[in-house]
Amino acid sequence: MQQINEARLLSVKVIAGHTWHLKIIVLWPPAGEQIPGHVLPVFIGHPHESGVVLKKYPLWNYEPIHQVMDIAVSTVNDEVVLDWLRRLSPGDTVYFMNPEKVWAWEEEAAAYYLIGDVNALPFLYELSRELPFSKPSHSLIYAEVAGLFFPDVDRSYPFNYEVVYPYSAGKVVDCFKLNFTKAIPGSIVYLAGDELINQEFIRFFKEEWHFTEKQLKVATFVS
Repeated sequence: MQQINEARLLSVKVIAGHTWHLKIIVLWPPAGEQIPGHVLPVFIGHPHESGVVLKKYPLWNYEPIHQVMDIAVSTVNDEVVLDWLRRLSPGDTVYFMNPEKVWAWEEEAAAYYLIGDVNALPFLYELSRELPFSKPSHSLIYAEVAGLFFPDVDRSYPFNYEVVYPYSAGKVVDCFKLNFTKAIPGSIVYLAGDELINQEFIRFFKEEWHFTEKQLKVATFVS
C-alpha cells in the first residue's frame, strides 16, 4: 500500500472561473527532483473518513528550497470538492498519495507543441519551464469563455490562448490550423485536454501532418 503523505496548507483561493489555487508545504519531492509530467492524488477530506474521495490534479510548480508546491483544482460539476475547498483554511492539513508520472518530456525534439484546456493549464505551465530555450515551442490553450483562463504562478501569460465558440472538438482543431499552417519535422506534441478533443487532434496530426505515434504525448484531464 502506498504511503499517505501530509502537507500544510499555506493559502487557498479562487483564481479563475472554476479553478482554485492551493499552495502547500510538502516533504515530497526531494530537492532537485523534476516534477513536470506528474499528477498529485489528493484526498478530498481525511483519508480515513468513510467515503473519502481521491482526486488527481496536475502539479503546477515546486520550489525545492522551501518545499512549497502549487496545485490548481477544478470544481466543475463537483460540489464535494467545492465544499471541501470552501472549508479549508491556512494551517490545515492536506493529505495526498505519491505523485504519478503521466509523461516525460523529450529533449531531442526539433520543436514542441503544447495543446490543452484550462484543466491542464498548470500541467503545461510546469512542462514549458523544462523545455530547452534553444528549441521553438508553440501552444494553444482553448476554452469556451475567456474568464476560465488564468496566468502562471509568476503572473505571466506565456501561451497562445483562444476562446472557441461554439465549443467542439472540430472547432478547436480548426483554431489550431488557423494559427499553425505547416508542421516542423521532428516535433513533439503534448496533448492535455478533453478525451474527444485529444482524439480529434491525434487524427489531424497523423492524417494531415503525418506525425507518428511516438511524436504524440497524450494526457486526458477531466473536470
